[in-house]
Amino acid sequence: MLDSLGAFLSSYLDLDGGVYAVIAQLIGLVALTVSFISFQSRTQRTIMVMQVISTCLFAVHLYMLGALSGMLMNIAACLRSLIFSFRNRYRWAASPFWIIFFITVCAVLSLISVFGGEGAVALLPLGGMILTTFAGSCREASRVRLLTLLNSPFWLSYNLISRSIPGVLIELLVSGSIILGMIRLDRNKRERIEETPNG
Repeated sequence: MLDSLGAFLSSYLDLDGGVYAVIAQLIGLVALTVSFISFQSRTQRTIMVMQVISTCLFAVHLYMLGALSGMLMNIAACLRSLIFSFRNRYRWAASPFWIIFFITVCAVLSLISVFGGEGAVALLPLGGMILTTFAGSCREASRVRLLTLLNSPFWLSYNLISRSIPGVLIELLVSGSIILGMIRLDRNKRERIEETPNG
């Protein structure tokens, strides 16, 4: 039974690809770590800056796995997170234009991936990207956490299909981290407001 499990994992992770396959998974693990930590941040800007780093690393990871749609969506997400990190500082970065722009870009990239050989599977990251685009446009960290949580089923499915173990783990761990952040920061904040006179 252990031999069968080992053979399945080796095949699933494409470990026959040698060092290249291992490096691809390691890069994904670093991206996972950065993303996991980001949702414990108190400010929207810090979350977005750390997401820039994480998405760039995930783009490299998915490229190495041959996951075209995931790679393209992460490149778009990197730029999106960078712009949205300035939303609370500069008026141009807070423009509703960026929401429309990034959803349009992601839709085009998704279609390229669909017709580029990935098929309907390429639409899964698009669903996730639409939700996280709205998340990144929010000024409050609590809303960023909530909308990001809702995108997880899309990426979880895509990462399973793409054989991205770090991608699967990140969806599970980040979802847990977001829920922890919601309990630790958002619920406590609501309780303090409710306890405040005239709150």
